[in-house]
Amino acid sequence: MFYIKEDQVGSYEDLWAEEVLADVVKGQPVLINDTFCFYMTGGYAAVAGVREADRVTPIWRCKQVLADKVTGSGNDIQRGERVYYIVAGANAGLVTANLPAGTIGTDYYYCGIAKETADEDDEQVWMSFDGSSYDDLDKML
Repeated sequence: MFYIKEDQVGSYEDLWAEEVLADVVKGQPVLINDTFCFYMTGGYAAVAGVREADRVTPIWRCKQVLADKVTGSGNDIQRGERVYYIVAGANAGLVTANLPAGTIGTDYYYCGIAKETADEDDEQVWMSFDGSSYDDLDKML
């Protein structure tokens, strides 16, 4: 999950708000065409006409984001390192600075740069989120 820490206009870039087709949680990642995003707010899809669908805002770039990370030996993230979001496998849903196994854009996504060092036992890392080139091979080591 991703947690926006600076929601002032100008600190993030978003795609136009959308009505959701399924319930979403604030911070939940989503791939929208060629852009990796996370939801700034949560929302609920319409349920049998009981309520209108909520509009949620997908964020694709943000200066101040806290992200859940892989923990354990060798899983520190140094400030300035590239950060990857793991899509598949045991650590799916977490970020790491270690180049994950598999194919970029399928098994993991490039998602930004670490702003501060996170020790191997830290469960989160401060980062600058950028989903504009999530599958760019140039973002590999």
